[in-house]
Amino acid sequence: MRPVYFRACLFTLAVLCGSMAALQAQEGRGLLDLLGLGGKTVDEVEIEYADPEAVMAWVELPRTAKVGDEMTLTIEIENGRAEKPLRLSGLEVEETFLEGFTLVSVAPEPRQQGRSFGYLSLEYPVDIAAGKSVKYELKLQAKEPGIYIGDVDVHEGKRWLSRAAQIRITE
Repeated sequence: MRPVYFRACLFTLAVLCGSMAALQAQEGRGLLDLLGLGGKTVDEVEIEYADPEAVMAWVELPRTAKVGDEMTLTIEIENGRAEKPLRLSGLEVEETFLEGFTLVSVAPEPRQQGRSFGYLSLEYPVDIAAGKSVKYELKLQAKEPGIYIGDVDVHEGKRWLSRAAQIRITE
């Protein structure tokens, strides 16, 4: 696995948070403290993605729907590792995708559910055994016409794998 440096991402986040001057004045420490990465400079931060050859994720849903239709957003996660379990910590679905829907139900029931930083967060502290897969389903009802696109993220601690969800809703 190769570490991915997020200098540009943290720089962008600093600008969005209005802390550009703090980032420059404190060599990145102010924003990194806020992110729980205190004591490191921007150049020292590494975030590793889940190994794409060992952890797979698929997002399934219809390509089109009409206002009022109910559908299922299915997220399937497979642990392709030879021996090591995948320690799933949760799923996130971007709000920009969910804006066109009413969330009807989530199965299985998450340990905790909430919304933060533009995502619906579903906490699933589960170990997925080597070679096994699990499915999660969100029942949605289309409420507004439009094209809705957003990320669906699978989290294993600080690592994640991201897939896109996209649908067109018509009248």
